[in-house]
Amino acid sequence: QHQQQQQQQSHDMPMQFLNLHAYGKTGVVCAHVHPPLCNQWAGLSDHEVLPEVLRVLEGMFHHIKHTQGGNLHVLPPLLDARVMHWDNDPETLGGQVYHTPDASTCYAPDLAAPEYDGHLVFAGEATWDGGLLTGAYLSGQRAARQIITHLPDDVRQACQQRLARGGFPGFVGGVGAGGAGD
Repeated sequence: QHQQQQQQQSHDMPMQFLNLHAYGKTGVVCAHVHPPLCNQWAGLSDHEVLPEVLRVLEGMFHHIKHTQGGNLHVLPPLLDARVMHWDNDPETLGGQVYHTPDASTCYAPDLAAPEYDGHLVFAGEATWDGGLLTGAYLSGQRAARQIITHLPDDVRQACQQRLARGGFPGFVGGVGAGGAGD
C-alpha cells in the first residue's frame, strides 16, 4: 500500500520522508530534517542523528504496532544509511528550503506563471503547491514542457514524441527550467 506513496510528512516533527520506491529505488527512504530541528542537531554525529530519524519514522506507523501487537518491529532492518549535513556541504552551503506547518502555498500558481508570452518560465519548490524537493522536481518537468512549446516545430515534435515514450533518460526536472528565450 505504501510502496507507491511518494512522500510522508511527520506531523509532530519537521521531517519529510520520500519513498524512493515510487521513483524506482526499491527499499530506499530519504528523510529530510528541516529547521529548526536540523539546526538543533548540527553538532550531532551521523550515529547520533540516525536513531532519532528512525524513531520518528517508526512513530509515524505506530497504528500498525498497536493493531498487530506491541513488540512488532514496524520498520525492516536498516541495511545502510548516509547522513548529509547541508549546512556543511560545499555544494549546497545550507541551501535547504522548508515550509513551516502553517505556511501557505496559495501563491504557487502566481509564482509559476510564465512571463513574456511564455518565453520566461519558472520552476522550484515555491512554484508547486505543497512540494519541497518533489515540488522542485515536478515543477522543473512542467517548465520543460512549457519550454518545448516555444521550440521550432521539428524540434518540438521530436521532444513531444520522446516524452510520450517515457521521457529523457537521466532527465532531472530542473534542467532547462531557467527560461525559454529565443
